[in-house]
Amino acid sequence: MLFDGKKCAQTIKADLLVQVAALGFSPRVALIYAGEHPAINTFVGVKERFAHDIGVELVVYRYPPTISQEELEKEIQMLIGNDLRASDGRAYDAIIVQLPLPAHIDADKILSLIPAEKDIDVLSKESLALFKKGESAFLPPVAAAIGEIFKTAGIDFKGKKIVVVGNGRLVGQPVALWLSRSGADYSITVLGDPSRDEMLREADIVISGAGDPEFIEPYMIKDGAVLIDCGASELHGKTVGDISPACYDKASLATPVPGGIGPIVVAMVFRNLIAKSA
Repeated sequence: MLFDGKKCAQTIKADLLVQVAALGFSPRVALIYAGEHPAINTFVGVKERFAHDIGVELVVYRYPPTISQEELEKEIQMLIGNDLRASDGRAYDAIIVQLPLPAHIDADKILSLIPAEKDIDVLSKESLALFKKGESAFLPPVAAAIGEIFKTAGIDFKGKKIVVVGNGRLVGQPVALWLSRSGADYSITVLGDPSRDEMLREADIVISGAGDPEFIEPYMIKDGAVLIDCGASELHGKTVGDISPACYDKASLATPVPGGIGPIVVAMVFRNLIAKSA
């Protein structure tokens, strides 16, 4: 069965629309985007539309891929204080840094500038450390999205053998922290791990965020496995995930790319925002 992420995100959006209306004001978010990439442009557009639909003011600050580390840091420091172009001068309620940043930019330094109370993506080391200790007001959006899928589909992941593919900042690290806090039985594998294929074949649940197009093929998974595809890369001009669509018939549940977990992750970013603003 393919999980309809767009439908799930629409349900969350309707709920958030009511919550924003109850606030009595429109939360304000700044999104920093340095670079130019078709897939990222699409993802930013999804965030812009979602924000508009629930009554959130999202301002995208676009910078060329050649911007220097120093210039980008100065821009972010200004935005953390307030939007100098806003008539009321009210500070942003949250700051989003769109990843990936250009290769010459130190992402850790950039993310460390964002105060934890404004980091609704839960991407900085400080934010992840607070989450690990149970002291964060936010749940990492990708982990929250996976939890939403499990809840909606009626999947009890406790006691299941879970394999997380990739150990990156956007997927592997926050998902591993969330699984640890949930008491789940999980293992992490990465591309190039000689035991990877064997681990995948034994997994009841596969959560992949490696960014390697369609490398997971049917022979790598067991019948009835749950496949959560958090990967996104380009193949022949199309956005695809880590998991080949040929695996879907073998799985009990799978999230397609696009239209699977992606829309739910966006919804969870804004759920964090509204929880902060309430």
